[in-house]
Amino acid sequence: MAKIHRQQSGTRSFTQLILAVALQGVPLAGTGLTLLPLPTLAAAEGRDYRIPAGPLNAVLARFAATAGVQLVFDPAPLAGRSSPGLQGRYTLDQGFEHLLRGSGYRWSERGAGIYALEGGSAEAALAMPETTIQASAAGGGADVGYRRPVSTSTTRLGLSERQTPQAITILTRDQVEDFRLQSIKEALRAAPSVTVEQTETDRTQFTSRGFDIDSFQYDGMGMPFVSTTLVGDQDLAE
Repeated sequence: MAKIHRQQSGTRSFTQLILAVALQGVPLAGTGLTLLPLPTLAAAEGRDYRIPAGPLNAVLARFAATAGVQLVFDPAPLAGRSSPGLQGRYTLDQGFEHLLRGSGYRWSERGAGIYALEGGSAEAALAMPETTIQASAAGGGADVGYRRPVSTSTTRLGLSERQTPQAITILTRDQVEDFRLQSIKEALRAAPSVTVEQTETDRTQFTSRGFDIDSFQYDGMGMPFVSTTLVGDQDLAE
């Protein structure tokens, strides 16, 4: 019976030796296996996380606590940043990558089960998602809003306002309607280079930079301006 007792005692001692070796991460001779420390196993295997969205510093703290590791970081630079949380199964590295994506921070291991955050910059905090802007050159069709159409009456060349080699003023239909311009003389008052002088009820005289305006075009057709009558009071209802 004493012999059996000694064998059981030897078995317990061998079991304790295996546990001690496992905690130190030392390979077991003759087995071909390496028993890793517990934090390393947690980082490699992955686990299920149910961390709701919230402030980034709070989400990181909860992630580290759930993963069973220590995370060292200064919460002040993370103030004001939010995180969508973590839902699903992740390894430790995958979890860090998901939570820190776009923040400018990265994680590094400082010891067994101890991690720290590094980096972070103002540029990363101000980074905006990619934006695609599509535009097309102005055509010769109808004007849209306050955008000036191509001028065809000034030079007959279909040039834009910028390409026209002289000063021009264009009032679009939206401008006429928004400012409630009822007649040609009211429209010309909106032109910065035109002076409108109304001498009588139906007599209006127009000058531009000191020169009298004595001819008009209406829908592309020339119209003489005689005795300062007729044209100035034409309705713009159409």
